[in-house]
Amino acid sequence: MSYEIRPSSVELKVNGSHIELTEFVASFIAGVAGGLITSLKDIDIYSRFAIHIDAQSLDINVDGSPVKSNAFVENLVRNTLTGMVRRLKAVESVDELELKVETLN
Repeated sequence: MSYEIRPSSVELKVNGSHIELTEFVASFIAGVAGGLITSLKDIDIYSRFAIHIDAQSLDINVDGSPVKSNAFVENLVRNTLTGMVRRLKAVESVDELELKVETLN
C-alpha cells in the first residue's frame, strides 16, 4: 500500500533532548520515516509509529507492534534519519534518536 503519511503530531528527541520542529520539517521527517517503513514488505501504518536509534540498536514500532528488520534496512533507516536530523540547527551530534509520530491516516 502506498499513501502519504499525514502526521497529527511528531515528537523528536536527540540525545535525550526534545527538538522543536517547524510544521514543514516535522511533516518532512515523518514522511521520509513513514515512507521507509511502509516500503518494507506488508507494513501499513494506521495510527502511529516510533523509531529508536542508538549505537547498538534500531527499533521500529508500528501501531504497537515491533517491526523486524535486517542489516540493510537498519543501515538505510539509521543513515537516512541521522543524516537529516544532524542538519538541524539545534543538533550537534546524534548518539541517540527517538522519533514518535501519530498519524491522521
